[in-house]
Amino acid sequence: FRIFSQNSHSMSRASDVIAITPAGEPPNEVKNLTATCHDTNEPTQCTEGTGGFEEITFQWEPPADDGGSPIVGYIVAISSDGGDSFDQVLHQTVSDPNTRTFSITNLTNGVGYYIQVSARNARGNGTKVAIGPITPRNCLHMDACGVCIEPYYEIWGKQCQPPLCHNAGPPGNDQTRLVDCTPNGCRVEVFYAEEWGTIDGSSTTEVSTDLVCTELGLRPRPADCGMDVCTSKVQPAPAIGDSPYIWLQGVTCRGNEPSIHDCPASMGWRTDPATNEYGIGKWYVPLATHDRDLGICCWAPIPGTTTPGGTAGGGAQSA
Repeated sequence: FRIFSQNSHSMSRASDVIAITPAGEPPNEVKNLTATCHDTNEPTQCTEGTGGFEEITFQWEPPADDGGSPIVGYIVAISSDGGDSFDQVLHQTVSDPNTRTFSITNLTNGVGYYIQVSARNARGNGTKVAIGPITPRNCLHMDACGVCIEPYYEIWGKQCQPPLCHNAGPPGNDQTRLVDCTPNGCRVEVFYAEEWGTIDGSSTTEVSTDLVCTELGLRPRPADCGMDVCTSKVQPAPAIGDSPYIWLQGVTCRGNEPSIHDCPASMGWRTDPATNEYGIGKWYVPLATHDRDLGICCWAPIPGTTTPGGTAGGGAQSA
């Protein structure tokens, strides 16, 4: 600074220069920067995930240390190139120091954005903090469900919650049936030599359990179902069988067979109960135990569709 004095005639010489440095330093980084994400049935706070429709809402807390000078605002920026650079066209200044929530709209759905926030005081801008990618989504079901659950909304049959395993009565046909069903699954039984028996599930493939579902006009629970437990195979079965027979073991369907009866399975020397002949075959596993019985989770068909098993959405055959 320099100081002058002035009267009605003229201005004085300038004083000596005085250097004054504001106290403090730029603030620390903001705390707990998160976005509002819609990857589950309820909105959550995350640092990577799915935003709203053409928008991202995010929030933060003030720095732990303001640098010895009050926070006067925040700088918000956004990047669409993986965080390598932040697009100044979308650079936003949040002038209110009490503002700790901000939304950026008119974004492109399907693009992963990175959000950057820094605090500002009289000494300058603090350390920048970034999160991402946050990806806005075009969720047509947002109004119905309140959250974006793509891609699971379609997978769940256009429902806001994942389906339960089919347990409305024991579906089946004259060769294959599901018994002792619960919301967590059923036990698979097959009919051979005039007797119902179970399948050893320890080495039976998921392709094989998928085929059982489609054989009975149901949908196999997919490997990516949006839950902690997925796939159609449930091991062990929800309820242990009491049949005297465990008919098959190590079933390895290709997926195009009409029934699990037609699938390859482990072979061995045994007496076939249907013919009472001793030889190499797949039917009857005398040394297996029911604690390894095969369980399965099938979903009901999507209404208005036809499953590969030929049943229209809305139900399955009863045994």
